[in-house]
Amino acid sequence: MTHLPTEILLLIVDSTVKNPGTNLVYAANDPVTTTLFSLALTCRALCLRATQLLYSRCLYIHSDWRLNCLMRTLSDRSLNTGSKTSILAKAIANPGLGLFLAPFPGDDLDRPEIVKQIIDLFDILAPHLTRLAIDMPLRSMWAEEDYNNIRPSLRRAFEGLSNLEEFSSIRDELFLRLEPSGRPERQPPIWAMCWPKLRRLALYNPDISSENFLRALWSCPGLENVILVRSDGIDQAAPISFLLSESESYVSALPGPSQKLELKFINSAEDNGYYDKIYRDISRVTMDPIFAIRNKVAKKDTSRYREFPTVVTVPKYYEQVYSSEIEMCQEWAKGYVINGRLWDVTESSAE
Repeated sequence: MTHLPTEILLLIVDSTVKNPGTNLVYAANDPVTTTLFSLALTCRALCLRATQLLYSRCLYIHSDWRLNCLMRTLSDRSLNTGSKTSILAKAIANPGLGLFLAPFPGDDLDRPEIVKQIIDLFDILAPHLTRLAIDMPLRSMWAEEDYNNIRPSLRRAFEGLSNLEEFSSIRDELFLRLEPSGRPERQPPIWAMCWPKLRRLALYNPDISSENFLRALWSCPGLENVILVRSDGIDQAAPISFLLSESESYVSALPGPSQKLELKFINSAEDNGYYDKIYRDISRVTMDPIFAIRNKVAKKDTSRYREFPTVVTVPKYYEQVYSSEIEMCQEWAKGYVINGRLWDVTESSAE
């Protein structure tokens, strides 16, 4: 009986993951994941490579149960996370390691046991994790309601992810402020303060008119692609510091956003219609944050100035599927984050 060489079989395993740099991760029910799982059980020759791909391409953790299972396997001595030659070490050292993390049930953030597992997971993955998307109820708890030190613990865990190049937050703007409600936010966003390699950023519902947000954006010259879903503050006045001549403001000491920055606003048809009506007239003198950003990034290029930023509308048929505009935009964005298409989406390609 003729047998295929092991090398050919390994090529078949590798071909299961097409365009490995595209998808952030593959979900548990995705054909890629189920195929890799079957291949890992086929024979010893394929088990190692298929298992490595499962860990490097299929870290889709969307429940506390899945997080618990993952942490149990990471503590398995056969994987030996401390050895550079182990299955896991080879998997997580794979370039472009991605993770989708949504372990909290519903809107319940007050789960110390889950937070502890997130801290342990980030400790293991931090040296290699470059792409991360989260779906967490961070806005469900304010600092004055935090009796179990949840928010400071999560904040420290995220601060340690210094190798991130791509980050998406589905439900909020990575809301981990430690000040009580009603007080001004003083701490800079984690993405601006702790992630020097960050190139791609997607946030839900940030206030782009806040000085904290604009100062963070001006502090990240490496950002190439920023996507804001249902952002607030579009029609509010920008902080005066960002409207003055740079010589008159502390902003002159900041590096400023990249001239190559691509900024996209994603929203419903109704809200994007309001945007088009107000902001496509570039002759209109405004004092809003879009004017401040556009003036900094695209002032020297008239054609780019007219088209900056890009606006993408969530297709109207999603309104029939979801009960609220919030859920509609979040779920649409999550799908595009996971399949890797969010960063290149345009008004004409949105579906």
